[in-house]
Amino acid sequence: MRRHPFRLPVLAIALCLAGAGCALTPPPERSAYDNTWFNGKGLPSGWSSAPTEAYADWIGLTPDAQLAALIREGLEQSQTLQGMALQVQAAGEMITVAGGSGLPQIGLSGSTQYNLRDSLNVFTGGFFGISWEIDVWGRIRYDIRTSEERYASLADDYQFSRLSLAANIGKAWFSVIEADAQLKYLLDSRDSTATLLVLTDKRVTVGAGNPYEAATLRRTLAELDRQVETARLAVRQNRLVLETLVGRPPQGIIEVGAQLPDVAPAIPGGLPSELLERRPDVRAAERRARAAFNVARSAEAARLPRFTLTFGLNSISSDIYVLKNLNNPTVAAGAGINAPLYTGGALAANVRAKNAEQEAARAFYMEKAQQVMSEVEQKLSANISLIDQMRAQRAQLDAARKALDIRKVQRDVGQVDDRAVLNEQITVLAQESALIKLHNRQIAERIDLQLALGGPLAMQPPPGN
Repeated sequence: MRRHPFRLPVLAIALCLAGAGCALTPPPERSAYDNTWFNGKGLPSGWSSAPTEAYADWIGLTPDAQLAALIREGLEQSQTLQGMALQVQAAGEMITVAGGSGLPQIGLSGSTQYNLRDSLNVFTGGFFGISWEIDVWGRIRYDIRTSEERYASLADDYQFSRLSLAANIGKAWFSVIEADAQLKYLLDSRDSTATLLVLTDKRVTVGAGNPYEAATLRRTLAELDRQVETARLAVRQNRLVLETLVGRPPQGIIEVGAQLPDVAPAIPGGLPSELLERRPDVRAAERRARAAFNVARSAEAARLPRFTLTFGLNSISSDIYVLKNLNNPTVAAGAGINAPLYTGGALAANVRAKNAEQEAARAFYMEKAQQVMSEVEQKLSANISLIDQMRAQRAQLDAARKALDIRKVQRDVGQVDDRAVLNEQITVLAQESALIKLHNRQIAERIDLQLALGGPLAMQPPPGN
């Protein structure tokens, strides 16, 4: 058998290429983007490396056991979260798909043909082969990294959706409590107004009252009747929203707590400098930018030659055809190259397109980071303002209650009648209604602030998950 002296050097070179693939270019670090955002000045003033433990709960708002159970129920029943979890699972499988291209491809094939007339073997053959593309330029490794980043970004999107759902369930829960309280205040106010109207009508009958005052009270009473019906509708609608969020049939019958919880009067100082790492949606945007970077590098590598190592073992036999007198089975090994010489500009255009997509993903990431920082600042400002608003509203309520107490004393000594007391009672109810409305808004803003900061640490996945 004739031997070719260049076989061994070719195989040696191929094996060297297999073990010496080009190193991959890493995506830009977050610090490079930070310098772009803030012109090299770092994080805004007021941002510090404060421990994130200060934000472990809903920042001075600890949900009760019943609400915590509803949140768990909602997370388990959410069809959206289940669908996103399956998307994460599918993305994880794509990592294996991408990695398979960088491993030896092993196959086995065979066929046989027989002459049915005389039962002769026309041809029988079998082939066992191994083909391995050597990832010299990193194209396959870039594809693997792309799949890994996409998997991680979907996992972060899933985590942020969990946090958002938990926040929405919490806000819906407290909105139901407020709606129940507002209905009660309106019913009490309507009863007081109705009693006041009865007293006024009696005075008008005996000639001591003003008919205009009675007419005004009737108008007020009719308006309160309308507001009561609106409040009843709000009670039902808020319950329907809560039931939908937790995955229950919407019936408007869910039970909630009796009153709104107290909110811590102050917010911990200093914002966590690792905010961009704690926010899952920001991490997802960053990873999409990193995935786009790897896609662009893979497109560049696709323009370069591909090298392949092959190994084969085959055996053939026939009763009809005369085969050469060779060793059977035969063993073969070789190396191949596939270099794109002309593709009509498709490969170059693909590189330009992927580079543009990379820049777009980077811009979206930067916009998301800026949006998050603005969101945190807005929520902080709202929370600080609401602390002062709550203080002022409580002062108004205290003053109204003191005025009511004074009127009761004056009534007892004969200085005023029951009408003065009823008027002050209506004022107190109005102030209590305004306070609980403001209180619920404060709770909602506090929950939104925690979500803006990345959610409670208890809902954060362990590092590396």
